[in-house]
Amino acid sequence: MPFHATENQIEVLKDANEAPYSYCNIVELNEDGEIKDKEIMDYQIWNLLQKCQVLALTLSIAKEKMETVQNWDSCCNKAIQQSKRMGVMSAMNSRMIRNWYQDFRVQRTFKMICPHSKHNLLPFLQQNKDICQSMQQYGCEHLHELSMELMCE
Repeated sequence: MPFHATENQIEVLKDANEAPYSYCNIVELNEDGEIKDKEIMDYQIWNLLQKCQVLALTLSIAKEKMETVQNWDSCCNKAIQQSKRMGVMSAMNSRMIRNWYQDFRVQRTFKMICPHSKHNLLPFLQQNKDICQSMQQYGCEHLHELSMELMCE
């Protein structure tokens, strides 16, 4: 494992927790090259910062123990135990940390999906407003007898 690269990744993850808006450095930019803070929900930021803490801890453990342990899962499990003692509960298993790391390691960023409004629709319904309106109208007209099976018809 290239420890120089690992040390750089740890620093990037630690820097995300340095200041209130430091997380912006590890969020993948929109097409226009900007991060729209108003569109990012507080929960998403909180979750991102916890990911950074757990990943930095996991990489630190891996850097120290990988030569003897040679098992990424055991490093992840040790990080989960330590993070839970600190009150960071976002990581439930080693697979979750592995997936976070796979998302992070190439460009050292995380992709965040920003809801455009409070009533975020599926992409299909966003592109087909007429179908969406028909479904809403049908739902309102048949509210007293509405079931999922009926909506699928």
